[in-house]
Amino acid sequence: MLAAWLGRLVYVEVKSAPPKGIDIHQVKTFLGRIWDLLPDIAIFFNDTHLRMKDKIVALFEEEIARRYGREGLIKYRVQRLEDELFHVNHCLYIVNSKREIAHNFHVCLSDYLANELNQKGMP
Repeated sequence: MLAAWLGRLVYVEVKSAPPKGIDIHQVKTFLGRIWDLLPDIAIFFNDTHLRMKDKIVALFEEEIARRYGREGLIKYRVQRLEDELFHVNHCLYIVNSKREIAHNFHVCLSDYLANELNQKGMP
């Protein structure tokens, strides 16, 4: 899904399979689409209440390491935002539906804006 939000391009890819049904190929093609579309914000949304860290985050780390080597794991480190919400450099988000989908998306979009203000030097 593509959306325009506050003058920014948002790309959301939705997966309905449980984490064990998602493989490295899906993460690889998601990252490839990001380079094709060049969105401001990219969200990998897995419609599950299951943990993301064990499988999905590990797949992202594996693909980042494959593409960019050890340095990539530092430059593009997957970090926990809160609960089972993760980000890479405050522009790529890995999200599940635990708690509430709207809340999770709000957290990610708010984080993006807060980081954008920080980069501009806003106190």
